[in-house]
Amino acid sequence: DHADRLGIKDIDDYIDKSDKTTAIRQRSGGRAATFFAGKKYWFMKNRMVGNMIDVKGIGTHILADISHPKVSGLLNMADALRECMFQRLIQRLIELEGQESVVNTVKFYGIIDTGL
Repeated sequence: DHADRLGIKDIDDYIDKSDKTTAIRQRSGGRAATFFAGKKYWFMKNRMVGNMIDVKGIGTHILADISHPKVSGLLNMADALRECMFQRLIQRLIELEGQESVVNTVKFYGIIDTGL
């Protein structure tokens, strides 16, 4: 359990359950989920649009096999930096091809090191 790995005795001391938001865990998302920021989303031309935050390394779903540390759903620092590098590379290619009006990537990254 992630709380045990972080040395957290009572998880409720760290969670504000009064403010909740909707999130989507894509079928192949594994350790990632997309949260709706500001609780706003809408549909435009049959596509869902909204202010979203993509979060990786938040753990797996309740039915996932976490019997080995490598499948815990946490994201290590090397993988986080690699993901950031790929995002910047893909976004730059989109810009060089002049395709920003068609497609974009998540443009801002924050990496939080929990010390695990």
